[in-house]
Amino acid sequence: MNYTLEQQKADLDLYLSAQQADKREVIENWTALTPYRYFPPASAREMERKLYLTDLEALLALLKNDYGVASPDPDA
Repeated sequence: MNYTLEQQKADLDLYLSAQQADKREVIENWTALTPYRYFPPASAREMERKLYLTDLEALLALLKNDYGVASPDPDA
């Protein structure tokens, strides 16, 4: 929570690099399924949860752009 968005992006990119799955696939799945909504601890205050979710969604949008992940087609 104390990291800048740039630091958070680097941290998330490092985390994704350590995973067995392809980064693009993880980003696609996280964007579609939003499992990160369950990551904040139950003890987090509502404003902390909102900040976390807003930041993570912004980071995913940046990473989608970086890795060329297409947005889902709303007409599909």
